[in-house]
Amino acid sequence: MIELLSKNIFDSMKVAQFADIPIVLDMECPDCHKSDVGGFFHERANPIGWCDTQTGFMGVFECPRCFSKFRCHISTTGRYNEDTFYSDFALVHYMYNEPNDKSLNEKI
Repeated sequence: MIELLSKNIFDSMKVAQFADIPIVLDMECPDCHKSDVGGFFHERANPIGWCDTQTGFMGVFECPRCFSKFRCHISTTGRYNEDTFYSDFALVHYMYNEPNDKSLNEKI
């Protein structure tokens, strides 16, 4: 199985100063409402990191339109388990950076 995001890169993406980054429930940019985490309704928000909060692990994203940062729980199962959250975040990161090389997609 191919590794979607190396653990070293994941660890380096931890955001220590996250208190000023707004929490969103709908996974949508709170400022312009033109991007969301999965790119389901708008442009796909860029996963720029993650943080460990009192309410669990959260993904930190940046809007490609207005460059606002926001954070949200991207996982229900990995909310308090770092290994599970790592897997879920790696998938979101991979989806954003999905390669054009179809042969790589066949290996997954």
